[in-house]
Amino acid sequence: MAKKPPQRKSKNLVAKQRRLMRPRLAAGELASGVGALAGLAQQLPGANRVFDQLGRAEDLVLRELKSRLSRLDKDAAAVTIDSHDAGFDVSPSGLPERLAQLLQRAEAQSPAAAEAELMHQTLALLTGDEARLLQALSDGRNRPLVHLGVAPPIGPVSRIVAENFSDLAKAAMVKLADQMPLYLARLRTLGVIEEGPEDKSLDLKYQIIENDRVVRQATTAVNNETGQRVKCVRRSVRLSAFGSRLWAACSDTGGD
Repeated sequence: MAKKPPQRKSKNLVAKQRRLMRPRLAAGELASGVGALAGLAQQLPGANRVFDQLGRAEDLVLRELKSRLSRLDKDAAAVTIDSHDAGFDVSPSGLPERLAQLLQRAEAQSPAAAEAELMHQTLALLTGDEARLLQALSDGRNRPLVHLGVAPPIGPVSRIVAENFSDLAKAAMVKLADQMPLYLARLRTLGVIEEGPEDKSLDLKYQIIENDRVVRQATTAVNNETGQRVKCVRRSVRLSAFGSRLWAACSDTGGD
């Protein structure tokens, strides 16, 4: 009787399929020596049990997010995406066909379906830390935001040289606090947050940010580089109208 072929290849295929089905982790969450830290933590008593519990909790969160996004599709008149979208021709010759598909879809979409598609595209561009920031801003309140500008000895700020310092990193418990200026710039570009004028009621929080070590170091670096007076520019940040609708859609706890 002929021997059965080895099962290693089929097992590898199954494992690969499972990896492909899992949501991709944000690149930011893979940085800052996570691997080395995890290796060290595994040496502690009971660490394996903790890691197992964290893994199960993460799976539950991801399943809940997927479920909520599925409900968003239904509530927004079922966004329909052409089957060719998953494997369209990425060569220059495929561009006209791709554009034609988009125009055809836009023609058939309702406003609700168009916004749902935009929401999906926006979420696909977010990192895990950025999602945490949206959650921290979901209460609709203003949060303090500080930029650094240079100014002549007498007169207002002439230009901004460093921006997006805030206290949101701690509130949102982001993993890469040093990337906060980039995170806020990306979220503003995506239209989910908006910048506003100084909020006088947040004076104490502004002072805390302005005296933070990172801000003081940046102030010194700018002063040494430009030789000009460095001044803090107080602003505020909050969810935009679109960001509020996006969060509300993702937080919908209604039935399927």
